[in-house]
Amino acid sequence: MDIHVGLRIRQRRILLGMNMWNLGAAVGLSFQMVQKYEVGINSISASRLVEVAKALDVPPSFFFEGPRPRAKDNPLYTRETMVLVRAYTTISNSSVRDSIAKTIQAIAATARSNRRRS
Repeated sequence: MDIHVGLRIRQRRILLGMNMWNLGAAVGLSFQMVQKYEVGINSISASRLVEVAKALDVPPSFFFEGPRPRAKDNPLYTRETMVLVRAYTTISNSSVRDSIAKTIQAIAATARSNRRRS
């Protein structure tokens, strides 16, 4: 559970464009302590989790939602994915967002098709 909560903290922090130093400063923690929480080395207390939730603008329940993936096994938790999602959500033009989504889906379909042929 510590790993899952840590991954959710990391995911939300990156989606907001916040680094570990900023999150630490917002809740009175060092960069190293934020890192230990995110990796799941240290358990985070309920009171500290409430502070982190406020800093990340989510309810504390956010950290317990979803499946219990491991970072290495789930591309949704990679920095690359979160940076891409963050950039995508900043595009205000819905037609442009739709076009980007369709392009990515077409590329993915082509990649799947090519893998099957190999």
